[in-house]
Amino acid sequence: MSNYYVKTKRKWMSMLDKQIKASKDSMINRYGDKQGQEMLEEIRLKFEELLPGIPQLDPKASPIWTRQLVLTAIFLSVYKVTTEQYNMDKEGAWEICMITFGSFLKSMPKPVKWLALKGVFSQKRKTTLPMMMFYLKRG
Repeated sequence: MSNYYVKTKRKWMSMLDKQIKASKDSMINRYGDKQGQEMLEEIRLKFEELLPGIPQLDPKASPIWTRQLVLTAIFLSVYKVTTEQYNMDKEGAWEICMITFGSFLKSMPKPVKWLALKGVFSQKRKTTLPMMMFYLKRG
């Protein structure tokens, strides 16, 4: 079976590039021009590496979950690059993930942003997010 994410790589790389563009100023202000640019490029390369390993779902049957898996891979790329290549502690890596997510949210139109936040902070997610944080802190 051919990998859906590899076949549609351009679409997902474009989504990542929008997040990188939205968070570029914050990263450069925080880490300087050279290191900020390097981190963003490493994140892009790591995402490209992780893309074929994303679990496959039927994209027509579950477009929201497909997009969620790609977003998760983006955050995993950020986390892996910051902890493995830049030796940040988990809290620092999580902060970079939040900078990336916050910058991405700012670039969204208001109705889309509302829906995204509604999904992140829904009742179901209120139990999921603390569990995710627990596992991230555990390592």
